[in-house]
Amino acid sequence: MYRGFERLNVVFTYGVITLTVCVLALNLTTFFKDFSRIETVNLDFKGFSGFIKNSSRYPSLRVDGSHETAFLTLDAEADFQSMFNWNVKQLFVSVVVEYVSPMHARNEVVVWDKIIVREGNALINTNKGSRYMHWDDGTGLRGLKANWRLKWNVIRNVGPMADYQSPAYEIEFPKEYSH
Repeated sequence: MYRGFERLNVVFTYGVITLTVCVLALNLTTFFKDFSRIETVNLDFKGFSGFIKNSSRYPSLRVDGSHETAFLTLDAEADFQSMFNWNVKQLFVSVVVEYVSPMHARNEVVVWDKIIVREGNALINTNKGSRYMHWDDGTGLRGLKANWRLKWNVIRNVGPMADYQSPAYEIEFPKEYSH
């Protein structure tokens, strides 16, 4: 009555539809989980220190001296273990410094980041310098008020990716250049 190709088409279509329904049902089990809050709130920017240098002191950078470089130290703790479930593949966590300068209305600089792929590595306890050099194309960092902000991106196995962030913590850059 039916040819083999028609039967194979029906079986394949049934399999794809069944798999799609299963994936959507599994996605609904974690779709409403709130990733915007760190449930065990140990997030605390304990300290900030830093020094600023005029970039003309670094001849290998080949700049005209109208740039500043800041080296920042962060002392912070955060616990992301509650974020993990069967549907979370990994978390991308970063610390961002946000500020307004005379040259630009909005500046965001990533000074530290980490990719967390297992729940056992989800406890962040750092007391070290920034991973990346904070470079500003002007001379407005001295005495500038800025905000630290912790940001994280939840990357799921199934479902949408989403970005979240902590409240801002205000800091002030040093008022003089360091030697």
